[in-house]
Amino acid sequence: MRPMAAPGRLSPCPTATRTTTQLSDNIDGSPATERLTFTLDGDAHEIDLNADHARQLRASLDVFIQHARRTGAQTIGHRDNCKRTTLAPDHRIIRSWARTHGHRVTATGRISPTLLRAYQAAQLTPAELSPRRQAPPTRPPRPPAPTGKGPRACEELTGRWQAASDETGDEISRPRASDAVIDTTAGGRDPWST
Repeated sequence: MRPMAAPGRLSPCPTATRTTTQLSDNIDGSPATERLTFTLDGDAHEIDLNADHARQLRASLDVFIQHARRTGAQTIGHRDNCKRTTLAPDHRIIRSWARTHGHRVTATGRISPTLLRAYQAAQLTPAELSPRRQAPPTRPPRPPAPTGKGPRACEELTGRWQAASDETGDEISRPRASDAVIDTTAGGRDPWST
């Protein structure tokens, strides 16, 4: 006879646990023989049935299945809500490349998206750079919106447009008085007139 452990102490005898899952029919509670999964109107369903109820379900759906189209295989069950990610590039290699090409980069922390794009572009061969993948040509920055109200705002905007055309050498047409926007929310009145 083995000695019994004191209350609150571990037993000297090894113990095992056996878990048994017993399926019961969802309709009448009898022992179920199978678990069926199906999708209807985009909702996935699962039901435990005995052999008779499973046969009845298949027979009742058979007429519809014969006239239905098959779609791609769909998996029903646990859906992983995690985002799918690609493998991250080795930051040590990117930092080393950045230093050798004159970029300032910290020893640790986040690598800027601009630096990451520059590194990835440098890794591409000329054959991989198709016209679709090349960076779009740079354009002069768009002049900011006027800050004032009334006729001065239009003059301010015209001056900024003129300044933008002087810097780039491109000709930008000056706005005409007919280009003024009429605010229909103000009852159709011209917002420039007071």
